[in-house]
Amino acid sequence: MWSLGSGSQHVLDAVSMCEQEEKRQGKEEQHAPWRLYFRKEIFTPWHDSSSDQVSTELIYRQIVHGLKNGDYQSDKEDDYVQLAARHYYVLHGSESSMETTEKIVRECMNMTIIENKWSILHTQ
Repeated sequence: MWSLGSGSQHVLDAVSMCEQEEKRQGKEEQHAPWRLYFRKEIFTPWHDSSSDQVSTELIYRQIVHGLKNGDYQSDKEDDYVQLAARHYYVLHGSESSMETTEKIVRECMNMTIIENKWSILHTQ
């Protein structure tokens, strides 16, 4: 994953790097498994969420989507619990339901990561 901001790297540089890596591994570069996402940058220190609600919502949705796809990972199980709890609160406030909780976890968390962590915990 590369951030292609206003620096010296460009979109086609990233595509070329993916293709070169495939070639280095002895594979055909036209079959490189790369994806291209356009994302708004994560919150900057000067971001005012109250004055730019559209931008805030976009960033929030991108983060949730990134969690679901495994783009963001952590070694701390508590990080996932905290993020799921906050996502639950954003969508449902103080309402409490096990069914809704399971839906939220499946909606915003990468289930492979959760299942791997679960199996590690139960083999210790």
